[in-house]
Amino acid sequence: TTAFALRDPAIPSLPESYQIGTNLLNNSGESLTLSDAVGAPIKQFAYDASPPWPTLPPTGGASLALVASALNPDPSQPLHWRASPSPLGSPGSSETTPPPANPNADDDHNGVPNLLQYAFGPSAYLSPPSPSPDRLTAEISFPRAPTSDALASLETSSSLALWSPAPSTLTKRIIQPDGSETLTLRTPIPPGAPLFLRLRLSSP
Repeated sequence: TTAFALRDPAIPSLPESYQIGTNLLNNSGESLTLSDAVGAPIKQFAYDASPPWPTLPPTGGASLALVASALNPDPSQPLHWRASPSPLGSPGSSETTPPPANPNADDDHNGVPNLLQYAFGPSAYLSPPSPSPDRLTAEISFPRAPTSDALASLETSSSLALWSPAPSTLTKRIIQPDGSETLTLRTPIPPGAPLFLRLRLSSP
């Protein structure tokens, strides 16, 4: 707490209960529990420092930042985390830009809806789904802008009329020099019926 207060004096912090060897987070990952005043767990999850989690230098690097925290995403999923844009972390700030007021509009008239450009960045490129050779799974890759606060999830349909959330796993994360990312999600393909796949974006 003392070191944190020296580096970030404007950010309020709670007194800590110091126990030798227990007050440092493990750079290689560990389990965390956020509890309320009576000790009941609010959030319980484990983070990791190996892909597909954001890979961060062990010292002097960025912090892990939860994407779209206002939407209460599952903190156990690496897709919902990214490295903070600032090299020494971002305590007290998400370092994100507000989502567009009119997500379906095209304010700059470039043919790309505001929400897609906000989430993906200027290129707003989405690769078509790619089935595995055995056709048991499909993968889709997409960019994430460095200051976007939008969550991405997969949905499937057999008719294009009704869509359902699809189980997915983040298999690859490529962090670009500007802080943007290229993310790859994999989902199983059920046998039999035709399958349509789409990426759903949600923002606070």
